[in-house]
Amino acid sequence: MEFALLGLLGLLFLKGSPKKELGSENIDFQTKKVPAPEERSFLEKIPFIPSPNFVKKDYRKIDRIIIHITQGSFASAIGWFKMESSKVSAHFIVSNAGEVVQMVKLQNVAWHATPYNTRSIGIEHEGYYKYKGKTTRFTKEQYEASAAIVREVAKKYNIPLDREHIIGHREVPRVEKSCPGYMWDWDYYMNLLNKRNIVWLLMNKEV
Repeated sequence: MEFALLGLLGLLFLKGSPKKELGSENIDFQTKKVPAPEERSFLEKIPFIPSPNFVKKDYRKIDRIIIHITQGSFASAIGWFKMESSKVSAHFIVSNAGEVVQMVKLQNVAWHATPYNTRSIGIEHEGYYKYKGKTTRFTKEQYEASAAIVREVAKKYNIPLDREHIIGHREVPRVEKSCPGYMWDWDYYMNLLNKRNIVWLLMNKEV
């Protein structure tokens, strides 16, 4: 009788206990879960090539994102911004193929659109606008990469995705330039910006 009672108690104990593997006595399998690794954002995947042309800031109010055209190749724009003597820079450069480099950290002031430098993020796009007979058509890959940047920057700084806050260089006060030129398709670009999945489409893109 005693053996039967002890056996019954043993079965009840085993039934009410969580299953554990050998060597796992200190782990509560009912409450502990291993978190999934976090996916890096599109911005975090962009290679950084530092420009010396910026003003260091710990904090600044950003309410504009400004679109530019390089008037040169992707490589030449990078080289130009790396030269201290050029006294110009932008936060990002986007190639025709959709490649992206970052050259100034977001919190710092790049020299791309006086008098809006202190309040804006500047994005250059590889291309030519009536330069030595060249006029470039921007590519699908270029628009998509640029839109992914803008969406993440806008989210970070609470910038509305509209034409009051996403502007061309020529729309900055006192600027007498056509940048980014008439070939920039604002309707197509703004449509991309308002597509919820544009960043996710590019999360695995090699930048």
